Amino acid sequence: MKKLICILISLCTITFIGCSNKTNKPLDSKGTSNAVNLQTKKDSSKKDVSNSTNKKEATTAENTSKSNNDSKNIETIVNNLSKEDDANNENTSNSEKVNPETAKENPSISESEIMNLINNGEQALRSIFKGSAYYSKNIIIKNDVYYGEVTDFSSREEMADSLKPYFTNEAINSLLDKYLITENGKLYFTIGDAGRRVNYDDSQRNIEYNENKITVTFSRVYSENDIGKEVKTLQLIDGKWLFTNFWYV
Repeated sequence: MKKLICILISLCTITFIGCSNKTNKPLDSKGTSNAVNLQTKKDSSKKDVSNSTNKKEATTAENTSKSNNDSKNIETIVNNLSKEDDANNENTSNSEKVNPETAKENPSISESEIMNLINNGEQALRSIFKGSAYYSKNIIIKNDVYYGEVTDFSSREEMADSLKPYFTNEAINSLLDKYLITENGKLYFTIGDAGRRVNYDDSQRNIEYNENKITVTFSRVYSENDIGKEVKTLQLIDGKWLFTNFWYV
């Protein structure tokens, strides 16, 4: 029995020593080569990854730089176009400005513009001749002329201002001196019918240009010996066309 126990102890001892020697056995040349190759592959893989990363970063940096350059180029082009547009607009704006001196040298305006001035002047005069005085019940007679009280204008100056957009100061003063009077601090204007008038739309129209002056003559044949006629005269003053003569003036 003791012998059997000794034999078992010996076998266990031998087995333990053998396993220990196998675990601590150094690598042979082949194992060493494989380990080196494995390490080399790892290093190479790391290097490839590093190179790939560097290439990506370089490509990204290059693309970013190119994008920035493209943006700067586009911005430069836009700015240049904007400057060109501003210059063109300024030139166009300057070309559209009316030079009063040039206007005086070339007084011609379109026929429709002339008729628009005539119609506006006509309405301004009608607001006075067919205004409150015409329908007034407070009437006075002076030198066989009937006058109605003016209630829609408070002064001669106010009445004159309503005519200034279309008539010269001389024409306005001539008209008011002839038809407007003041009695007891009140304004009175001549009342009565204007007589026969020509119709602008169905009358023969003749327009004459003479330097800074335009004369418009309306005529209408009623019979062989009866011809109606009205003359309007416009003059260019400080770049503005104003009437110096109208039917009433």
